[in-house]
Amino acid sequence: MYSLDWLIPNKVAYARVYGRHTIEDMERSNADFKILLDAAGGPAHLIMDMRAAENLPIQIKRGQESLEVAKHPNLGWVVSVGSTNEIVKYVGIMLVKIFRLRFQRLNSMQEVIDFLHSLDPNLNWSAARLELLVNDAELRFPVP
Repeated sequence: MYSLDWLIPNKVAYARVYGRHTIEDMERSNADFKILLDAAGGPAHLIMDMRAAENLPIQIKRGQESLEVAKHPNLGWVVSVGSTNEIVKYVGIMLVKIFRLRFQRLNSMQEVIDFLHSLDPNLNWSAARLELLVNDAELRFPVP
């Protein structure tokens, strides 16, 4: 299962993957992400919150076909947080290698925010939709 929306409109998308994430979920989430990237009008980053993911589909070939969004011209960095599940980590590493993504795996949402800020200090964190970050009440956001 997943949820996906803009954290910072047209700049940073936030995907929360939780429970059992099926190949059908992956196909739907990638189609949804393509819609966001098409509307972004420029480079946009993706935060993948995997802390509540129990699994990822391992049908690499079918997954590869659904991940054409990884070649989207508006895709900036993909930053992943969480998941201690070794299978989830392995599948993620395989997809990064296949698509040559600009990818970073970090341990906390605070590290994700700090990393994205280091890439783009002009991101407007005051526009962030904090209600999406249900498990992260103590975050510090950069001030422009």
